[in-house]
Amino acid sequence: MRDVLLTGKACEAVRRKGPDGRLLYDAVVMDAPPTGRVSRFLNINTEVAGLARFGPIFTQSQAVMRVIRSPETLVHLVTLLEEMPVQETVDGVTELRAAGLPVGGVFVNMVRPPVLDEAAVLAAEGDHTEELALALADAGVGTRPGRGGTRRTVPAATRKLVGPLLAQGREHAARVLLEREQRADVQALKLPMYELPLLGGGVDLGGLYRLAAALKEQGAA
Repeated sequence: MRDVLLTGKACEAVRRKGPDGRLLYDAVVMDAPPTGRVSRFLNINTEVAGLARFGPIFTQSQAVMRVIRSPETLVHLVTLLEEMPVQETVDGVTELRAAGLPVGGVFVNMVRPPVLDEAAVLAAEGDHTEELALALADAGVGTRPGRGGTRRTVPAATRKLVGPLLAQGREHAARVLLEREQRADVQALKLPMYELPLLGGGVDLGGLYRLAAALKEQGAA
């Protein structure tokens, strides 16, 4: 019953008109249930119409489904570049298409900016202990002012930083490769795809404007 009321309310808002006879809203956005339940949620009025068969409930259910299935309606999906969310998105698109519901685009949320270039990602699994230690010493990292390391000697304080940095680099490289694979799976759906950056400080007003700008730049708005 809740799904019937929610979809009915959304469709009523779509058709609502102002005193001048024009549609009151340019767009109506509804946050639907998780991907695994969205097809049943949007198609609930078809089931209701099948039960009612005639009368006002049947008529209302049919009217709601005409709006949901109309060319003006699009069902967008939101995912992360992780295996389970992407697979749920792929399955969701299949279910929506099978139900005859209009599929829009895929919004990829919380995309991390690449820190390492392509060569660094591919080389992350190699043994770069000494190479990194020398680079840190040359940059004066972990050394006292005026006592920077040389290419022959690396201070102990600098060497202590090498292990954690390499671990973080390998973790980031693994994440980049995983996201690359998952992005390819999303692209294989042949749907418009929009990426939203990860906001490390949370979504405040400034972050909201940043996300809106990113969507506009990608043609989503």
